Amino acid sequence: ETLATHMAALGELMRLGVDIIQNHNMRLLAGAETNDPETRRDYDFASRYRLIHGDAGIYRDPMGREIRAFEFEESLRATDSMTEAELFHLRKVHFLVDFAWNLEAYKPLLKAAASHGADPTAIIEAVLARAAAPEHDATARFLAQLDAYSHDEWFDSEQAIVDYFAETENFRRLIEQEFEKLNIMFSVVLLRDAKAAFDDHFETVIRDTGAVPAEMLSAVARHSFALFPPLDADAATASVDLPENYFDLNFDRPNGIELSGRSREFALVESPKRREVRELLGDSRHKTLSKILNTQGISLRDLRLELAA
Repeated sequence: ETLATHMAALGELMRLGVDIIQNHNMRLLAGAETNDPETRRDYDFASRYRLIHGDAGIYRDPMGREIRAFEFEESLRATDSMTEAELFHLRKVHFLVDFAWNLEAYKPLLKAAASHGADPTAIIEAVLARAAAPEHDATARFLAQLDAYSHDEWFDSEQAIVDYFAETENFRRLIEQEFEKLNIMFSVVLLRDAKAAFDDHFETVIRDTGAVPAEMLSAVARHSFALFPPLDADAATASVDLPENYFDLNFDRPNGIELSGRSREFALVESPKRREVRELLGDSRHKTLSKILNTQGISLRDLRLELAA
């Protein structure tokens, strides 16, 4: 796998309309052929170590001795065809795939673009480049923070991660779930601090491709942005103005529908869980964002609005 082949595969999955595209680092598991010393040597594998979230506890053996246990993974970080720098770039790409496609925050826009011949992965790359530009302060800071957290979660050796969590304070933080799951954390941070800016990036990048007719792009953008407003938005009485036949559009199987020149207002409703999240985020008191959602049984999909019946 190279960076180019991986991006091409992501684009093909999007064009095929695959609902959920999950990306992971390859774990080097005991007994697996990919972890064989010969395989490691032949493909010039380099690996590092990272915490596995949610698998930690304090136990006692039959003699009453305390055992502090946690799990970590050894994962592939470079090969003879992909560098670790490229993997760190893909970490940001994968985050946007998860947020924009899997969570569906910008999925209608990406589908509209793909159905008109644009490459959805090229759009994601262009959004990342535009968002990282110094003149776009909110998103540049967001991506810099994501990149920093992505680097900090890795340890160079098994002994390094064991020693780190052997420290009493670090193990306490682990038991208290004070280490963030990055996709959850940064999805919430984006919705809270940078949603309007990313809305602008996605709409501008797709408009610049010239692939999607302007009126259609505008309608799809309004719909997408209305479903996922910033978390500080009071969405109790939200609505979106769309062409009256907007929901006849089908980007999975383009049906040639032309948008009506007449429009109507569609009401949107906020779920009780979304209101609860907004209240909890206002009074987090040092809890991690991922812990807030996990302990309340809230998924990221609960943060979107729904069309009123």
